[in-house]
Amino acid sequence: MLFFYQGFSKVPCVYEIINTHSGRRYVGQAKEPKSRWIRGHKESLLRNVHKNQYMQHDYNKCFAKLGHSDFLEFHILEPLPDSLPEQRDEREQYWITERVKICELYNLTSGGQANNVLSNQTKQKISETKKKFYQTAKGKALIEKLAADRTGKTYEEQYGAEKALEVKQKIRDNKLVEMNRPEVKENLRQQLKGKTNVERYGQTKATEVKAKQSIARKGKYTGADSSRFKMIDGICLQSPSGTVYTSIEGIKEFAELHGLSRNHLSELLSGKRKTHHGWQLVIVKG
Repeated sequence: MLFFYQGFSKVPCVYEIINTHSGRRYVGQAKEPKSRWIRGHKESLLRNVHKNQYMQHDYNKCFAKLGHSDFLEFHILEPLPDSLPEQRDEREQYWITERVKICELYNLTSGGQANNVLSNQTKQKISETKKKFYQTAKGKALIEKLAADRTGKTYEEQYGAEKALEVKQKIRDNKLVEMNRPEVKENLRQQLKGKTNVERYGQTKATEVKAKQSIARKGKYTGADSSRFKMIDGICLQSPSGTVYTSIEGIKEFAELHGLSRNHLSELLSGKRKTHHGWQLVIVKG
């Protein structure tokens, strides 16, 4: 692969990628052309994951025939220093219109962010082309190769750090959409109905789930949120040290705080027990 930056490697521009063997070209725009070429087009083509399947297929075919990649050249068409995205969109569309007059392009749209949406006809054509290719021996071999290359690798190793974040987010979004479909929810509910946590998640995961549920219940059903929580006023409960309590905020919590039995404390407060660990009800004389 040959790069011709003409001194504008970090200057916003409109660029073109030329396949000197097949004659096809790709016109694009970039804020930093060198970064776009190295981290975008070049890396994707070498890893056989370029989003433009026509460019990727043509590159693979020419590389297999020639045994090198010098047939692919990167050129600056028009440097656009200090330009805004809208201005680059306009110039990109202009150059696509001019280039399509003299050669065949890899571009699937007419350029610019406003036109960066594929038509239904183009989408259908791409889909049919992909399906036909992946049914061939080469297509099946490519699928197997890609699967083998990705086995045991993290997303970062497969796509690079920046692309991995996009891939992970896309997977999360797709899963969220899928799991929120009513039919999927109902199907999952029926599958899990009547099953224990071990049957649902496996032994290891079930242990984690039980622990989380236990913590959640303890937080929900203790203290003031508990249905058993009761504020007791109008009493004179004396401790062994002589301290008198005229109210109790929750028998269970009070008992745990002072090392008492909750049941025995309840009996003491109800008059069924006279003392408990030196605690007793006293009558305050007026």
